[in-house]
Amino acid sequence: MRALFLRELRRFLTGRLLFLALVCVLFSLSERKHSLMSYDNFVLHMISEHYYLTFFMVPMVFYLLYHHLEEDLEAVLIRAGSYPRYFAVKAAALAANMSMVVLLQFAVIMLAGLGLPAGADFPLSDKDDPMLTKLLVFSETFQYPWQATLVSVLYMMFGLGMLAIVFLTLHHFLEKRKVAILTITLYFLMVYGMKSKIPELTRIPFIFINNYIIFIYNLTYPYALQVSLISLAMVAAAICWLIGKHWSKGRQWQWYRPGKRAR
Repeated sequence: MRALFLRELRRFLTGRLLFLALVCVLFSLSERKHSLMSYDNFVLHMISEHYYLTFFMVPMVFYLLYHHLEEDLEAVLIRAGSYPRYFAVKAAALAANMSMVVLLQFAVIMLAGLGLPAGADFPLSDKDDPMLTKLLVFSETFQYPWQATLVSVLYMMFGLGMLAIVFLTLHHFLEKRKVAILTITLYFLMVYGMKSKIPELTRIPFIFINNYIIFIYNLTYPYALQVSLISLAMVAAAICWLIGKHWSKGRQWQWYRPGKRAR
């Protein structure tokens, strides 16, 4: 199973990641050019910049996932001994790949901010500056920007990892074309939720994936984080149940345990 895990990691390491890093570099340097923020605040601003995340990172992640998905390998399945075990290894590798995506961008942002003035505190209120308004939302929960940055990075890694595992599950039960349709639908709902003048819309769990990727969305109304975490736990439980009990539905081949005959 270690070989399968490493294989999934190697398959993910393509030139597409370099393209992701390049765009992140260009965007970070563009933002830094006009920034008057301290280094800590700049990094926090960039890691929660929902326009960049929504209109570039998320579509890029979907593209990476779509091209990474493949049909199950029967030879590896036989060595695994059970499909749930095989799925768990692939899911763990996908989660690691999503962490790689987040950490790569985080490293780029930190490097792009070098040279900005030091400052461990949040900025003073300025209603005319939307960047500062966003940082002030964090200041209501965290004492220092680095704390908000750390939580935002970890939350994004967790959220994208769960999203990738959902896609892996859908790909197991559905045709790749149907997975693509669902992906596009989720993305358009994400954009609509960000652009909508009805903020209550994004409070609906499961539908708007903004809440599971961008941490600041969970600071906009009471109990938002609890709702997001509970709904993610429900999704994880549903995946475990589906893969554990109904993994063979809709497959063109059947898997039999050693010593058992096919009916």
